[in-house]
Amino acid sequence: MPQQKALAIPSQAAPYTLISKPIPTPGPSEVLVKIEGIALGPLESKLPSIPSALDMFGPYPIFTGTDAAGVVEQVGENVKRLKKGDRVVFQGWFLPDYTSFQQYAVADENIVVKLPSTISTLEASSILVSLVTAAFGFALPNPATPSLTETAKGFNVSFFLNGRAGAGIKPFWEEGAKGTKSGEPIVIFGGSSSVGQFAIQIAKHLGYSPIITTSSLKHTDYLKHLGATDVIERTASAADIRDLAQGKQFNTVFDAVGVINQAYVDLLAPQGTFIVALPVSPDLEFRDGRKAANSLGAAHVFKELGLGLMEKLEGLLESGVIQPNRVEKVSGGLAGIPGAVARLQKEGVSGVKLVVDPRETP
Repeated sequence: MPQQKALAIPSQAAPYTLISKPIPTPGPSEVLVKIEGIALGPLESKLPSIPSALDMFGPYPIFTGTDAAGVVEQVGENVKRLKKGDRVVFQGWFLPDYTSFQQYAVADENIVVKLPSTISTLEASSILVSLVTAAFGFALPNPATPSLTETAKGFNVSFFLNGRAGAGIKPFWEEGAKGTKSGEPIVIFGGSSSVGQFAIQIAKHLGYSPIITTSSLKHTDYLKHLGATDVIERTASAADIRDLAQGKQFNTVFDAVGVINQAYVDLLAPQGTFIVALPVSPDLEFRDGRKAANSLGAAHVFKELGLGLMEKLEGLLESGVIQPNRVEKVSGGLAGIPGAVARLQKEGVSGVKLVVDPRETP
């Protein structure tokens, strides 16, 4: 059986290790993708050190990674939209044949999106987890009820579901959504983060104004290019933010980086929603109908919304409504991932997404 290189966690508390494993075969309504770009995110940097989470993925060896792009190598039965040679981006899942830290992976054709020629596979690998996190933060109901894709069925998703929700706003990709928030202010904490960049683009499409974001000021020009109207220091106070809104109330606040505090919560109008990408402290008070919404970037877990976004995403990328993150390529292919993960754990990155090309694996 043909073999490929893959990155695995061979046992509890073990580091990522390069191994060989068989190249999988796609089943009905699936495709095999030869991966050319893999993006690294916070989940991959944290999972090896969370034994309780890893135990859900067992048995060992455990395979991770969900952000990838490449070229369709083989199609299974009943695949209608895709053919061999198509350049695509897809969201993986936490099963050995479906994760992205390998040279070939199987994907459900409904979670695979064709790429326009203007976007490279390395750039494209930065898109899906962060875009879905931002998009679901706006669009999921509160509370949200999971509905799983066929790939995710039978997998214990409880780790991902604690308190997941969104602001219940009309999905930005749907007909009639453009401009529906015209004139409403929004503040996005962490605009230069991967999720923050997509939140800015979605807010622009929905018509929010002003779009205020916190960031290192070195990213000001780029974030304004994406749609931000005001870029302010990460240390900005709630009073600074309120002044920029010029008396308008915030019905929506988006925290992409986990800086939520009581003063920021109190920016919300009564009944407003504070969208977060990370868990919320139980010490915070949400008074007068205000609520938190903890998003989840997994199209496999909220199938109806996820498939709706995937269906429209090719056109959104083609038109430029959605642009990928800027990327920084890490050398060494899969062998470069452990060092990149250590970098994310130690110092993080600013304004870019770390990516690798698994074809470079020694």
